[in-house]
Amino acid sequence: MHPILFDFGPVTIYSYGLMVALGFLAAMAVALRQARRAGLAPQVIQNTALIALVAGILGARLTYVLLNWELFRADPMEILRLDHGGLVFYGGLAAGVMAGVATLRAKALPVLRTADLLTPPLVLAHAIGRIGCFMNGCCYGKPASVPWAVAFPFDELPRHPPQLYE
Repeated sequence: MHPILFDFGPVTIYSYGLMVALGFLAAMAVALRQARRAGLAPQVIQNTALIALVAGILGARLTYVLLNWELFRADPMEILRLDHGGLVFYGGLAAGVMAGVATLRAKALPVLRTADLLTPPLVLAHAIGRIGCFMNGCCYGKPASVPWAVAFPFDELPRHPPQLYE
């Protein structure tokens, strides 16, 4: 596991954050190409994706905070410390989808047709992000004795790697 890829003085590059960024960029490239083929305005798709990304990160963090409120009660400023980890995928997906749908409706784009176009790039982004989870050593599974079980650094006990399954 390599949670920290590089340190450049006060700037730290985390594997999870880098992989999420790469996943977003790869998904954006595919989505823009698909938008052009489908005759949809690439700029609107790009704006929708950026709005959904920001909403997704906020939704993922909010879900984590709500599920782990006891960790944040004593120091609410810790809520802002994304560099300390703590995002929940389904919270991010829900917030991102809601923001994306609202944006598409505001731009009078066909929601279902555009969702069909954006879903495969979303899956690509998620897959790349899950590699970041694996590199970070988080989201580990139950102990396992299968040959592909992985020993995570926190206990060295071989476990299922759900990030790789997903």
